Amino acid sequence: MNGVAAEYVVLHEDGIVHIPDHLTWEEAATLPIAALTAWSMLIEYGGLQAGDTVLLQGTGGVSIFGLQFALMAGARAIITSSSNAKLEQAKALGAWKTINYSEVPDWDKAALELTGGVDHVLDVGGATTMVKSINALRIGGTLSMVGFLSGLTIPEYDVTSILQKAATIRGSQVGNRDHFEKMNRAITHHRLHPVIDRVFPLDRIGEAFALLAEGKQYFGKIAVQI
Repeated sequence: MNGVAAEYVVLHEDGIVHIPDHLTWEEAATLPIAALTAWSMLIEYGGLQAGDTVLLQGTGGVSIFGLQFALMAGARAIITSSSNAKLEQAKALGAWKTINYSEVPDWDKAALELTGGVDHVLDVGGATTMVKSINALRIGGTLSMVGFLSGLTIPEYDVTSILQKAATIRGSQVGNRDHFEKMNRAITHHRLHPVIDRVFPLDRIGEAFALLAEGKQYFGKIAVQI
């Protein structure tokens, strides 16, 4: 929402939830969009179960939360990045397998070779990744569209692969209050800490937005300290 880059704001009581006691304010600030999107798509709507395999794109906030929630659920996570250093960080967090998509452009085929087809994909790319995301799915798998970093339009797309995969494709609208409160209970139970790349003071918020715009220079979330 607009207007929260401030020391004090006025909100309706229905628009706020209690945060897990073990989190800092900066960690809690990562939850409403990135964490809730990953939680809703994987757990609430996706029905992620122990033993499932999740394919995650990149190492931004949604994907890293997806990794953490997959591990929490007992699932295996494959994560992609163009940075081997970031892939090493993902391994340290518990990623099962990693794929450098600069070195392996056909990352969908690599995922198929590893698994025979993944159960769930969190797609943050949009136009240039959706087709490969569908290809990486098992028959009956689920693709959650949570971003459009590469654009919104797929020209002349042949839907045959969707039919052949019997795929479920779901668009994200983040999540609702009930999802948020369930997520916070799980975060509290597992003592999960969000991954924050760096924290900026409020008077340097412009630098934070500039870093965010670069897109590839951080791992997890960027926070602003009030």
